[in-house]
Amino acid sequence: ALSLSVMAGVAVADDMTYPVPPQDYVAAATEERDVRALRVAWSVDMGFAPVNRDVRRAFSAALDTLSNLGCRLTEAHPLTTNPMAMWNLFACCEGYSSEGPLLEAWESQMSAGTADLIRAGRDLAGWEYVDGLHARAAYTRAWSEFFTVHDLLVSPCMQLTAFGVDLLSPPSIDGVAVDPFFDDWCSLVLPANLTGQPAISLPMGFGDEGLPVGLQVMGRRFDDATVFTLAAAYEAATRWVDEKPPFSG
Repeated sequence: ALSLSVMAGVAVADDMTYPVPPQDYVAAATEERDVRALRVAWSVDMGFAPVNRDVRRAFSAALDTLSNLGCRLTEAHPLTTNPMAMWNLFACCEGYSSEGPLLEAWESQMSAGTADLIRAGRDLAGWEYVDGLHARAAYTRAWSEFFTVHDLLVSPCMQLTAFGVDLLSPPSIDGVAVDPFFDDWCSLVLPANLTGQPAISLPMGFGDEGLPVGLQVMGRRFDDATVFTLAAAYEAATRWVDEKPPFSG
């Protein structure tokens, strides 16, 4: 909240910054506030994502906590499809523009698969990128309309707990095969990235192997303070922020 207080608002040297209404982010994150009036939508999978059972259990317990806080909970999510293809288009195009120049001098020192990921955007056409911008605008409108009815949306942050550092992606989630090349295992965090909406990740317990599980709280665009308000209330009502996973090895 303190960092956002410094970063928020217009910077004349950055055309991607926006004027925002005055908000006291630190107060939203530190003051005890009544959350009973908040209209909180919830979805365990946003209608498209496989989610492991231990993550589902932790999320169910988080919903119990929010219910005990008095939030007005409704199971709902925008009627949009899996945004992975749209995300891949932007990630590949922008990734090649950003990291492509590094290949000539540094490819031999890159870890396995990195150069292939960078090159994935090399042959995409400009018209594909522009079409993607139009698709993202329509996608953003659908999410903005959803947040005229709901104040916040909560979901799991990741669809599974951490997998080994020797893997680029897990082979499957909840029995559903995962694309080994792209980020098919983190699709629940893509909507906020694509639409520019504020989202925060909070600890909400541990999975079957003792690894952390995250709760995502997403709000309407430019309403970061409300996200902080619910996040702070949830943290105060749980012990997870002080818990550590077991060490091994």
